[in-house]
Amino acid sequence: MTILRWILLLPTLVLVCLLVAAAATGIVSYADGQCAPRQMAAGVCVAPWHTTVMDAVIYGGMLIAAGGAVLAGALVAPRFKLAIAFAILVSVLAPLGAALFFARNLETPFPLPIGNMPDHLLTLIVLSTGIGLVCIWWIKSWHSSTS
Repeated sequence: MTILRWILLLPTLVLVCLLVAAAATGIVSYADGQCAPRQMAAGVCVAPWHTTVMDAVIYGGMLIAAGGAVLAGALVAPRFKLAIAFAILVSVLAPLGAALFFARNLETPFPLPIGNMPDHLLTLIVLSTGIGLVCIWWIKSWHSSTS
């Protein structure tokens, strides 16, 4: 049974991410469908509320994905639950950190349409770190109470 739980660790993390992505896609599709035809410009909704909904989907989805991955990984792993949780949190944060680094430091001869992407990435890193550490704290408390 222990080997099976180690084998299921990666598919569990992929499943969490796919479920969050499917939910986020559904919410975005629903929000796009609620946009009035007169508020569409080149196939994109320009309603004032739409940006807020998209930000909520991005940040909420990242929080749920980061927290869900940390919790699911720690619950599925048969041993080393805290180490697994930290490793998952680092694997969530590393691509965000790399994207933030390149968005701020990439010098190209042509302008990049990144807008305020570094600010969004920094917010995602802070939120993901926070929810990940809260989940790790909960895992540690739960693990110590059951041992």
